[in-house]
Amino acid sequence: MLRSVKADEAPASEPAAAPAAAPALLAAETLVAPLAGSPAAAADIADPTFAAEIPGPTVAIDPGEADRLPAVAPCGGTVSTVFDAGHAAGITSGSGAEILIHVGVDTVKMEGEGFSKLVSEGQRVAAGDPLLDVDFSAVRRAGYPATTMMIVSNAYDFDVGRLDLSAPVEPGKSDVMGLARKG
Repeated sequence: MLRSVKADEAPASEPAAAPAAAPALLAAETLVAPLAGSPAAAADIADPTFAAEIPGPTVAIDPGEADRLPAVAPCGGTVSTVFDAGHAAGITSGSGAEILIHVGVDTVKMEGEGFSKLVSEGQRVAAGDPLLDVDFSAVRRAGYPATTMMIVSNAYDFDVGRLDLSAPVEPGKSDVMGLARKG
């Protein structure tokens, strides 16, 4: 850090401090797929609120014909909520991103049938740790779309970028979204 020195003032004997790194670079993180399947366009989600991405930027994944799959943490963080019906869970990441994993559309109406909660609020998780066990055959039998959404609900605090979503994704491994906290 530089500071002005007057002609009659002796320069400070302390070494200059190194400039701090940009905050956005310190808080950058990549989110991984929360589910195995094929990425789908958010506009194709069978719910107009999710399709318009009103809750926040969304990555949608179609689990295909899978019978049972875990929904996993897309990043390290703390479980902030697990819905009573077991169809959704929220995580607050290390950089403060609030991420919702929502399994299916209108699946709250299943009242927990076909869902098992594998975590509790306040629990620390790493990317890829199972959050929910989902019986997708039960979701389909109940007549609900199985598309699973990952939503960044406080995206106003972040620059958000979706990564290449042209190929099937692996849970906990495939990078699907990048976040950088705004300065």
